[in-house]
Order: sequence, then C-alpha cells, then structure tokens
Amino acid sequence: MEVISGGGTTAQIDPLRFCRWLLARCQERGVNVHNPARALSLSRDESCVLNGIRMSHDGVESELPCTRLVITSGAWSPRVFSALFPRTTTRVPISALGGHSLLIRNPHFQPTEADNGSCHAVFATDTLGFSPEWFARTGGELYLAGLTTTTIPLPDVATEVKASGESINQLKACARAMIAGVPGQDFEVLREALCFRPVTSSGRPIVSRIPDGKLGGMKTRPGAKGGVFIAAGHGAWGISHAPGTGMVLSELIEGRQTSAKIEALRFPS
Repeated sequence: MEVISGGGTTAQIDPLRFCRWLLARCQERGVNVHNPARALSLSRDESCVLNGIRMSHDGVESELPCTRLVITSGAWSPRVFSALFPRTTTRVPISALGGHSLLIRNPHFQPTEADNGSCHAVFATDTLGFSPEWFARTGGELYLAGLTTTTIPLPDVATEVKASGESINQLKACARAMIAGVPGQDFEVLREALCFRPVTSSGRPIVSRIPDGKLGGMKTRPGAKGGVFIAAGHGAWGISHAPGTGMVLSELIEGRQTSAKIEALRFPS
C-alpha cells in the first residue's frame, strides 16, 4: 500500500449535497431556475446580433431576453451548441465517458460513531477487471467507482440514463470482495448510478468565449455586453472544479482580469 496524501492536504465534495446547497444559495440571491426546460433556438435583431433565447418549460414555450449565453451542459454541451447554432460547421470537441458507481452503507459503520470530518480515498489496482476507487462519506456511506465505458450512447437528456445491470453487478462483486469480510453480514446499496463525464482529447477543459466567427452567422455584442461562452470538459473533476471555474467564467463574461491563467483552455481554433 502506498500513501499518496496526508491530513490537511486532501478533501472531497459530496456532489448531491453540494449541488443542493449551491442551488439554494443561488435562489437566495434571486436566480430564477427553469427546470426541466429545453433551449430550443436563439433569436437575433435586424443586425443578426443575439438578443434572446426560446425555451420550452413544462410544455410551454417562451422567450427570454439574452445578449450573453453560457453553455455549461457537461457531456451534452456539443449537442446544445449544435442545436442553438444549426448553421455553423463548428463542433465542440467534447465526448462522453460513462462511469458506473455504487453508493453503499458501510457494514462496519456504527451509528453511534461521530463524524469527525475526515475523509478517506482508496485507489486499488486492477484485479477485478477494473481499478476500483473508494471514497468515504459522512454517515457511513461509501462511494465505489472506477468502472468506465465509452460504448454506452449518450441519451437525449440525463433523466433517460440507464445503468448497465452487468456493470452494477460487477461493482457489487467488487464491494463484497473488498469490504464485506464478515460472514452473514452484507452491505446495503443506497444508490446505483451511471453518469457521463465530458472529456477532451487533451485532458483539459474548455473555458472560453466562443468567437463570433464560429457561430454560423450569429453575432454578439462586443466586450462585456455580449458573447457566447462555454465551460465544459472537466472529466471526473467537474464538481470539485465548479466553484473556481464559475468564478473565472464570471470574470471572463464581465470583461475583467481572470483570477487564473486560462489561455490554454481557449476554444480550439
């Protein structure tokens, strides 16, 4: 066994709890969320400058004024871009990497044990057909992942994602082999999941304004008054990198100096 980090140098985020917290904070600040909704098309003024977006929300179509557009749709970002800019020949160079996971209850966890805020991550070698990755969470929860695939097609929307029974059984077999260890004591499966991570060939995300010349004839207002922006391709690190990406993206949108160097993350020419 090799220890790759120590106390005070590593942390992790529970994606579900973090996203719920973040959504609540955004709504407290007056953000209006249209969900479930689908972006249908863009509108332009007489000079072909972006001025609105048409969407469908609960079966009702409406239009919102829009001079700045941000695409942060993960693995679905290429589809969103192509749908909103049907005349362009530009393609967003992001593909989908599927990953199955299990959230289980640690059979050795005692409810009387107090959570002390510590977190543990274990990266195992490939002895079961894949390299298991374990992450401990509060309340005796264990997250098991590491089983990825490029063969499952990306569905139209995330709610249509269906996990592979074979892959889930492979994860369960791994869990039994690695953590059960107590005769007659099994573990409780809290959640089975399949998610799609947005990946790029370079391994770097894209955090950038998309040049007007790649919008298929659509124009945007200059400077901080307009633009089409994208932030996607973070792979498995999208959740943990989200706050920093959001901060830098907001600076980019507002025409301010960015807090990080993002020249290498520009939209490909």
